[in-house]
Amino acid sequence: MTTRRENVRLEHGSYGKKLLPDGKYLMEVKISGAVPLWFTKIISGLNVYPVSFSKYGTEFKQYVLTNYESEQKQFIDELRVRNGNLNITMGTMPNSDGGNLN
Repeated sequence: MTTRRENVRLEHGSYGKKLLPDGKYLMEVKISGAVPLWFTKIISGLNVYPVSFSKYGTEFKQYVLTNYESEQKQFIDELRVRNGNLNITMGTMPNSDGGNLN
């Protein structure tokens, strides 16, 4: 399963950034009503178990994290240039009620 943000038309072929790590697979099963006992036994025997996974949510999360890290790196690089290549560490500071300030 892959994702991409350019050339999204089907005639451009199947390529892009992987959404799942190597060795992980997604099987989508849609059943109206109760799951048949025979089906449950088969997939349990194969060690297949239900998990929550959102294709769109996973792609969006990766996109946001990638852009945030890029913007944060650019910000830190600009600070270093302005401040003579000083070591800069970014993080959170605790506030008075035990939470963190952003």
